[in-house]
Amino acid sequence: MGAVTTLPLCRAFGWDKASMFRQHDVQEFYHALKGALRKQRATLAPQLDEIFFGEQRILSRCAACGKSSERAEKFSDISLVVEGFNHLEASLEQFTGEEILTGSNKVRCSKCASKQEATRQICLSTLPKALIFHLKRFRWDFSTGRGRRVKNEDFFGIPATLSLPEPRPRLGAEKLGKIENDFKKSAEGKTKPTTSSLVTYHAVSILMHTGLAATGHYYAFIRVKGKWYQFDDQRVTEISRKDASSMFCTLQDIKKAIPTSQSTAFPSPPPGGVPLPLGGVPLPPGGVPPPPG
Repeated sequence: MGAVTTLPLCRAFGWDKASMFRQHDVQEFYHALKGALRKQRATLAPQLDEIFFGEQRILSRCAACGKSSERAEKFSDISLVVEGFNHLEASLEQFTGEEILTGSNKVRCSKCASKQEATRQICLSTLPKALIFHLKRFRWDFSTGRGRRVKNEDFFGIPATLSLPEPRPRLGAEKLGKIENDFKKSAEGKTKPTTSSLVTYHAVSILMHTGLAATGHYYAFIRVKGKWYQFDDQRVTEISRKDASSMFCTLQDIKKAIPTSQSTAFPSPPPGGVPLPLGGVPLPPGGVPPPPG
């Protein structure tokens, strides 16, 4: 069986030939694909929402008066910072951790009637069936005076399975924050959550980027019926069990590999992991068993 042409799909986005030969960021393409599906097949909207969309609540508290507020936002992917982190779970913990807003980031408090320091935290209140992570490997560097796009190629470990606290959509800011803090303690080994309190996802696809920030090539590793394959344009290659297992590592693997006195930067892969020059998205939806060891 030959490769399937993507020309009709690209035309569905309204792209001309010039657009097809211009490099598009993988996250940009993902959102274009969702938008095109919604536009052309409106009946698919409920299924798209159920599979790809979750809800996060942004919790804020004024440091001066203690007034709390929260707002809900839908999300279809989570963007994680790569720089300064060596594993998806560590970066995700920072994403959902408490942030102190000070200086130019102070927020206006309606009770104080002025800008005040505050704390802010993101809580995942509804989880989608397919949880997609986008890694922030590309950024603009203005250190030379002229802005240029650069790519971070540091090691970033990905787990074969990821367990998150079961969402509680209708809890207030204080209780939602407590759930996140309790889960953080369990991750540190201070408490042990019950199995029923966790939602577990299994990796089924990893999108890779090779090349520089301005140009490059995308290919993917995808799990199909219990086996992993590399999809690279018209070439599809089965990955051995050993190589498939080496694509993943746990946060504990990394902590064991790095002495506590050393930096968290990873110049080379730890045991059980390989350097992944991801410019795009590891996709770990649930419902699929982990790869065989």
